[in-house]
Amino acid sequence: MRTLTVDRTQKTTERPRTAQMPELCNSKVVVSYGDIITNPLATIKFSQKENTRRLTMTNITNRTIMWALKVNLYSRRHHQ
Repeated sequence: MRTLTVDRTQKTTERPRTAQMPELCNSKVVVSYGDIITNPLATIKFSQKENTRRLTMTNITNRTIMWALKVNLYSRRHHQ
């Protein structure tokens, strides 16, 4: 089974965060969790017969967010 994991570390907001919502700060923005909503939430699993799955991402802030999708997929054909 193959797995795709959504990297949820590049969400930015000006709203203050609590201890339950981790954040990293730099001089320009506050990077925090929860500003991009994904469906599925974090992981997409592929069966042997699946090659594609839909991933929906929604920016719930009023700011432009730069994001990246990181995958840990590999082709079994190339590793046999």
